[in-house]
Amino acid sequence: DSHERLGGGGGGGSGNPVDDGSGGGSQSQRLLEERRRLAEQRIQGVLENGALVESLKIEQRCEVLEVGMARMLLPFAEFARCVDGKKGRLCYVEDVCEVEDVPYLRELMRRLKLVLTRKPGAETSTGIRPLLVDLQGIPRDASLSTTEIFPFGDDKNKNNRKDDDFTAVQNRLTNLVTQLKTLHKLGKTKGGFQDDKKDIDIPYSTLRSCANFDDELFTAQYLDWYTLVKKQRELSQSCHGFEELAETMRQAEIEMSIAMAPHASLANVKQRLENYEKDRMKRFEVLKEVLRDVCLREMDLAIVLKVPDKDLVLDLPRTNCLGLFGVKLLMEGETLPLG
Repeated sequence: DSHERLGGGGGGGSGNPVDDGSGGGSQSQRLLEERRRLAEQRIQGVLENGALVESLKIEQRCEVLEVGMARMLLPFAEFARCVDGKKGRLCYVEDVCEVEDVPYLRELMRRLKLVLTRKPGAETSTGIRPLLVDLQGIPRDASLSTTEIFPFGDDKNKNNRKDDDFTAVQNRLTNLVTQLKTLHKLGKTKGGFQDDKKDIDIPYSTLRSCANFDDELFTAQYLDWYTLVKKQRELSQSCHGFEELAETMRQAEIEMSIAMAPHASLANVKQRLENYEKDRMKRFEVLKEVLRDVCLREMDLAIVLKVPDKDLVLDLPRTNCLGLFGVKLLMEGETLPLG
């Protein structure tokens, strides 16, 4: 589809199609104008959906609240990365924290160091949404939910409650605020963080920034954010087809950008698409060889793979400690090999 749209923009080397006297240039120009007009109509039609517009407004308000909360959590994220960089470990200190709280505090430190990073990754995030979702009681890895440590404490009745229960969210939020204050106290206390039984010094500027944490403002902002998220979820459930509307707008915006783009830019984009296709086929060949070898070695199966559709993303699935075929083998009662 992209190649067809790019091919339809033929003309001269300048930004506008050139009329060569045969009417081809003017016909191409009329075609582009017609595509642009239709794209504008499609976008306008999507924007007339009241539920979608309201959802977009809620998203903007959520982003503002997230920025405010991120500013307050940034010192603690830097705190956690400082301790991790020095290979330090959180330790039990009497009158500062309880022994049973240490595993939860360590898990919180691990999660804090992964948020507000400069670059996103498999576990890292440039924002704080992973933590915000944690406060809703949603496990990060469903396959490990029975063994995962929830840093804000386990609910004794979690099997009989809903994940979106407002009271449970408030309890987790209270636990988070308490734990953040405890981390600040441990950072100022001798023996709070050690490396080979040697104390780790936390920079004074980091501790001072953590001391300025406004727990009341953070709590209010998170509860506002959570209320907006629930409202947005209700809008999405009441108005079926949000994904279709978003895809319609995306396609229309592509049509608009192509209709208004100069020929030279379209040619460059077309060349990039061709390069992506070549790279994609190389990836497919590598994945095909890997899958064929694994199936022959592990299951004595010879498989033949066909080239997938062009709009299908080629990527290896994320796996856990069980590996790619571990769950299937367990279901079949097979013994997993070690190593």
